[in-house]
Amino acid sequence: MMAIKDLAAEVRAGKQFDIELTKAVRDQESYAEPGMRGRIVSVIDEGDGVARVQINLQPYDQHNDQLALPNYYDKFGNATLTGKQAGRYPKDHIESIWMNWTDQASEYFVMLEPSQAEAYSTYLRAANEQSYVAWLESQLFRTGWTPAAVGQAG
Repeated sequence: MMAIKDLAAEVRAGKQFDIELTKAVRDQESYAEPGMRGRIVSVIDEGDGVARVQINLQPYDQHNDQLALPNYYDKFGNATLTGKQAGRYPKDHIESIWMNWTDQASEYFVMLEPSQAEAYSTYLRAANEQSYVAWLESQLFRTGWTPAAVGQAG
């Protein structure tokens, strides 16, 4: 586990973190939804024990678009629009999440392993019409993986 203050020190030292947001993002005034991914670009001290974590959503736009919920209201008062459709997606792709310096990072996001970020980057470079999940499955089956192998490793 890592406290936000420790995360800030690592980000200032140049470490890069790709993350996946947890359900706690629902408590924020945010475009982001649980399961969306991004890259932490800074952690800012806002005073009074509050930190603002800035997350670049752009590297995972395709992934995030699939998770966007229609929870913005159209001109008829119905929640039918996603944040992007409603013009609420940050123009600079940077979303801010607010938390206390003493909070644990794991309350708000899961750190992705470098191999997870690299897999997604490889998917984007492949530029195919498959969804990310379909592409991952095709990669697994191409390597000879079978459903029976689940739980066999270790």
